Amino acid sequence: MCAEISVLWMSSDPQQVRFLDAHGGTVLTYSGLKAWDSNGQMLPTYFALTGSVVTLVVDERTACYPITIDPIAQQAYLKASNSNAGDSFGVSVAIWGETA
Repeated sequence: MCAEISVLWMSSDPQQVRFLDAHGGTVLTYSGLKAWDSNGQMLPTYFALTGSVVTLVVDERTACYPITIDPIAQQAYLKASNSNAGDSFGVSVAIWGETA
């Protein structure tokens, strides 16, 4: 059985889009969107949301093909609410099923 997924558009950062479950929890985050052509020229990129369809837009008018598109997918981010420099948070992590 698949979970119902919806999209939350992060308007403050057009290089990021989050996919949420029915309870508003983040299931997957795409961020750090970048694209470049075969000469290494960075190309303008962003995510666009129309209804429930997410489109990845790349302005390739001045590009030399092939182009590379590199979104970074992240399922979870763990950070201590009381972290301090040198506190060694995350030095040792155990995973059991879906629990870290």
